[in-house]
Amino acid sequence: MKINEKTIGMGNPCYLIAELSHNHQGEEIKALELITRARDCGFDAVKFQKRNNSTLFMPEFYQAEYTSANSFGKTYGEHRDFLEPKKGWLVECNAHAHRLGLDFIMTVFDQESLVFCEEHLKIDAYKIQSADLTNIPLIQAVAATGKPYFISCGASSLNEIKEAYHCCLEQDTPFVLMYAISSYPTPRENLNLSRIPFLKKALETEVIGYSCHFLTNEASLLARTLGANVIERHFTLDKSQKGPDHKLSATPDEISVLVGELSRIDQSLGLTYHKPEEIESYQLDSRYKMGKCAVAKHNLEVNDVLTESDVIYQSPAKGLTPLQLISYLNKPVKNRVKAGEVLTAACFQEQTTPVNQHSAQSNAPVAQST
Repeated sequence: MKINEKTIGMGNPCYLIAELSHNHQGEEIKALELITRARDCGFDAVKFQKRNNSTLFMPEFYQAEYTSANSFGKTYGEHRDFLEPKKGWLVECNAHAHRLGLDFIMTVFDQESLVFCEEHLKIDAYKIQSADLTNIPLIQAVAATGKPYFISCGASSLNEIKEAYHCCLEQDTPFVLMYAISSYPTPRENLNLSRIPFLKKALETEVIGYSCHFLTNEASLLARTLGANVIERHFTLDKSQKGPDHKLSATPDEISVLVGELSRIDQSLGLTYHKPEEIESYQLDSRYKMGKCAVAKHNLEVNDVLTESDVIYQSPAKGLTPLQLISYLNKPVKNRVKAGEVLTAACFQEQTTPVNQHSAQSNAPVAQST
């Protein structure tokens, strides 16, 4: 894959992405400084996140009290809105990154955010978060822009990774799968870095990335030695600042130092996939909280045939995933469904669960560490 003048793949330098996440704390001046320091440290790209919060979350989730020490609002919605990049300064950050020779990458959490980025920003590449690995409509929309993209696979079974990967191949737009563990920060025993070469072989690809949530550089260095062509690290100027990501983020000094503890390599390699349907218990909470499920957009009467226009996708993942819903499109509903009701298999005349698919909640077999 190529982004501007940089080629990602075998025989090329490791492509380094600075994930700024919420570390700008909703302030333009902090975001601009992060971009400048990212360039100074040797990153190839900076990455922001864009959400349409009012439609992304179900009302009760959006309005829920949020009393974490890292909260920037009294409710989860206020917290998310405070940290959301504002149009004016995001446009300036976009231009600032390009002036410094950095690629500008955006994680989009919904199609409204994708439209915003296409209309107002110069995006060099997109990122699809792990929780949207099964969000086929979003994947297709991102691929339709023609811009290269990265797609993470944390909190996902091997079967889901394979299905999403082949879906991406069908879109005929350059992309890189990013191996990830959706646990923040990720303990050493859960890194499972041996999955990087495993996935390369299983997916028959020479290019793979690693989105690192480990506390030090060690896991990133090991991932590189195991074949990762892209490394993404959360980036901060001060680990003590308020916010959920600062403590697991790397500082300029840490990014500048490429050292590892070779004595811990064997421990860090961890587990590969034993059964394709497994998802570890320590990822299920993140899968539920950040995943999306199908929700009725308006009232449906008995025997109404479900179409894509009848559905919206919202978090948390209580019912059918966007991928699972494909099997139920153009089928009649069994009972009356109210607007805002989560769609499940029980809503339909046919009760057959799609092959190799699992509920977004914790009914998937759980992998056991050895």
